[in-house]
Amino acid sequence: MTTDEIITLYEALIETHVDSYDTTGSDATKVAVLNRAQKIIARAIRFFDPKITWTLTASTAEYKMADGTVFSKEIRKPYNVYLNSQELRLYTLNEFLSTYSDYRWNATAGSPACAYWHVGTMGMHVPPDAAAAAYTCYVSAECYPAAMSAADAPALAVINGLPGELHEAIAYLGAVLASQPTASDEISIMKMGEYNRSASALISEVRDMNEALILGDLDTSHEKYIC
Repeated sequence: MTTDEIITLYEALIETHVDSYDTTGSDATKVAVLNRAQKIIARAIRFFDPKITWTLTASTAEYKMADGTVFSKEIRKPYNVYLNSQELRLYTLNEFLSTYSDYRWNATAGSPACAYWHVGTMGMHVPPDAAAAAYTCYVSAECYPAAMSAADAPALAVINGLPGELHEAIAYLGAVLASQPTASDEISIMKMGEYNRSASALISEVRDMNEALILGDLDTSHEKYIC
C-alpha cells in the first residue's frame, strides 16, 4: 500500500463508529499517529535489517542508535557488526567491561578490535582512527523502519518500511491509538477491540517467521520473508 492508501483506510476506520480526536486532522497529524503504530508493530515483529549502514567518525567511540546521521535505520538490538568486510566481536556492556575495564582511559584511536552496545548506544574499541573511519561499516540488527512522511501522501509514495502484509495493521492500530483518548461509548470501545484483534492477526504470522529467522530456525520451504 502507499502512504496515501494507508491514510485513506485509517480515515475510514476512525470515521466508522469510533470517537476519534483526529477525524479532521491534517495529514501530518494522521501520519504521526500512523508512525507510532508502525514503531509498535516493528517492536512486536522484531523487524530486522541485516545491513544497516554505520557511519563512523574518527576518534569517536560511541554513537546513539537513534541518530539518523550515523545509522541508516534506528537500531533497537544489534546482532553483528562488520567493518571493512570483517566481523567484529560484539559485546554487551557488561561483557565488554569484564574484558576491557580500562577502556575509558585507554582509548587511543586506531583500528577497532571489537564493538559493544548498551541501552541506546553502540561503541567501538578502540575508537576508529581516520583510516578505520573511512571503512564501510554495517550492523545487522532489530530496528525501526523509516518513518512515513506526510509529504509522501499526495504523491502516493510507497512506504519503505514494514512488509506489505502489515500495511493494513498500521491503519488498524493507528485507529486504536487515535481513539484511545476520547472513546468512551460502548460501540467505540467494541470497535477498538475489533481493530486491535485485526492488527494482532496480521502481525502474528510475520512475528513468528521473523523470530524463526533471527534464531536460525526458519523453514525455508515456505517462500516468505519478514524484513
